[in-house]
Amino acid sequence: MKTINNKYLLWYNKIIERAKCRVLSEEIYTERHHIIPRSLGGADTEDNLVVLTLREHLIVHMLLPRFLVEPDKMWCALWYMMKMNNCKRSSRIYEQARTEYINFLRDPIRSAEHRTKISASNKGKPKPESFRAKISATNRTRPWTPETRAKLSASHKGKKLSPEHCAKISASNTGKVPSAETRAKISASNKGKSRSVETIAKMRIASTGRVFSAETKAKLSAMRRGRKLSPYHCARISEAKKGKPRSAETKAKLSAAVKLLWANKKAAAAAAAQLKPI
Repeated sequence: MKTINNKYLLWYNKIIERAKCRVLSEEIYTERHHIIPRSLGGADTEDNLVVLTLREHLIVHMLLPRFLVEPDKMWCALWYMMKMNNCKRSSRIYEQARTEYINFLRDPIRSAEHRTKISASNKGKPKPESFRAKISATNRTRPWTPETRAKLSASHKGKKLSPEHCAKISASNTGKVPSAETRAKISASNKGKSRSVETIAKMRIASTGRVFSAETKAKLSAMRRGRKLSPYHCARISEAKKGKPRSAETKAKLSAAVKLLWANKKAAAAAAAQLKPI
């Protein structure tokens, strides 16, 4: 712990030395204080612990960031102590502690060890719905760097989501119109991907009864033209169409498509016959 030799360090040491040489009544509320804070390498040993009153504990935490070379962590500790104990404080101290705490959170430069500790401490910790809502609202407007997007994508790959999580994602995406760039990315990621029987069944159920716009129908038709279907796919389509009544409009379209197909074949045969040498 690197310190600055100033009056705040002197006051801090006087409070600690006085606390070591006294015995307080059991009726007085006390708290144990780490002389060298644990976040700065202090140990949970008797020689690094001292019993302080609540007022003294707050005062020493107000002094700590004023004589440390790197006071960021102590400003955070002071802010949390003031917030949790709901203690009375001057507007100047409140503003300084709050400002330093916010600056610490906004600082993107944290060591790998620090990030690992934060991640480990948050794993498995239940968060209230109000906290989740705040995080969600913050992330909606946050600009993600390509590096951050790649890390998020890598962390989510192969992860099995719970039914509740899937339902929330589905509800949040309902009615949302993706951009052309997003559609292209989704299309590229789905190409050549093999789907399970369960996924195909879910997609079929979701598409049943859906009314497609003329633009969507045209896109689907253009996408399927010239595509070679597998025997399994052809059998499924044939089975699905058995006993299915067709509207007059559908019959007319099928008839026109068949006539056009035969006309093209005849034209191709005639062209081939003319080019054939006599």
